Amino acid sequence: MDFWQINTGNIAKINQTYYHINETSSDGILSLHQFDNQREHYLSVMALNPDTVTLYQANTITVSPGEKIRLTVTDKERMAANNEIGIVKKIEGDTLLIDFNGKTLTYQPNQEMSDRHLDYTYAVTAYASQGASVPYVIVYDGASDNKAKLAALDNTYVEFSRSKAHVQVYLDDAEKWIKHIETHSGERVSAHDFIKRQDEQRAVSEKTLWEQSKVITQTALAKKVDHLIAEVGRLSTLNKSPEILLPVVNENGIHRGNYHLPVGIYTGNIDFERARYQGAKEGKYIILQKGDESVEPKTYQTDQLPSALQQIETDTTIVVEITQETAKPNELATAVEESLSVSDIDKALNLDINDTLLKDEESKLPENVDAEKLMNADEFSLPTEDNL
Repeated sequence: MDFWQINTGNIAKINQTYYHINETSSDGILSLHQFDNQREHYLSVMALNPDTVTLYQANTITVSPGEKIRLTVTDKERMAANNEIGIVKKIEGDTLLIDFNGKTLTYQPNQEMSDRHLDYTYAVTAYASQGASVPYVIVYDGASDNKAKLAALDNTYVEFSRSKAHVQVYLDDAEKWIKHIETHSGERVSAHDFIKRQDEQRAVSEKTLWEQSKVITQTALAKKVDHLIAEVGRLSTLNKSPEILLPVVNENGIHRGNYHLPVGIYTGNIDFERARYQGAKEGKYIILQKGDESVEPKTYQTDQLPSALQQIETDTTIVVEITQETAKPNELATAVEESLSVSDIDKALNLDINDTLLKDEESKLPENVDAEKLMNADEFSLPTEDNL
């Protein structure tokens, strides 16, 4: 009832009939005056279907030949769309002849309520301009509190995208206006920026993993792996399986990801088949060794990494180019590595192959395994999976 009382004096279009809103009684009865037959109608506000009701406020404008006029509703009978712009060509008594891009339509606003949906088109709100397309647009967005509260990204998009050729924007306070847009809409990114942001997150994640990993030269593993690996890489025990991380840089030498090498912490054996790259797509190179700039560098592919590690020329720069392919994990090896707890890994890192800790475990080894030979071996295998 409060809503209808506020709109007393305005015009209501119920279905296709126009009424003047006379008053709303305290018990919710709406008094209406029908324009086309001058009859009075009384309706219960609770019985009205909101989907069939449109409210309008009447305004008086002065129109002359040459005036730019726009439609404020879609005129299905005349096949004219909402916001369509026309020029008043001629006025004959109460009749307006308006040219809409070569199509002349006749309107009699003093005779027909349905002909009153006309307005000036020199300036319109962003809301009213939706769907419009014009050559030149001048946007004014005030920065005062009342005006700035209306500023939002969707509104701004409508304003800026109406023009075909040129757009100008006038603001009272650009910084305040931008702040209001971000407050109302949040900071938005394009699809391209969104994908780029995801890529950046992968790079940051891998850099964090690198920083939290152990320097190999400070662990017993340094004696069990190639010296190039020990110098360049780090050991990560944060995942289920221990891995050596080799830093991967982009063309500008910036750290953008890591090359993950599963490693056996007891033996130092590296599973090159399950090696994989993780990080930003621009990650491209592993610099295994920095040599003399006057000497031509040697470049290898990731499947040639074992060969690159055999390089003995200390004055040669060794580069491994990332193919960014992920190898399929060996299921049995994964199961063995995942059975190791973090505490087991920490013990192993500080365990020399001849350490007494391993001797204490002799009684737990299968009967057909020579413990002494095992302790002095660079690598070993167990006879059967059952014994393992």
